[in-house]
Amino acid sequence: MLYEIANVLGVPVSRFFEGLSGNATGRDDPPLPAGERIEFIASAEGPALD
Repeated sequence: MLYEIANVLGVPVSRFFEGLSGNATGRDDPPLPAGERIEFIASAEGPALD
């Protein structure tokens, strides 16, 4: 399911684990803009996350 969410958002699954202790990806990608996150939550796929 996490893979599907990442696929819809167009990000790698590792994006969900950035910033956690012990996570050394070597990447410093900025977080997704709030507008994109809100847009996804409001989409038809968003409620399926509950």
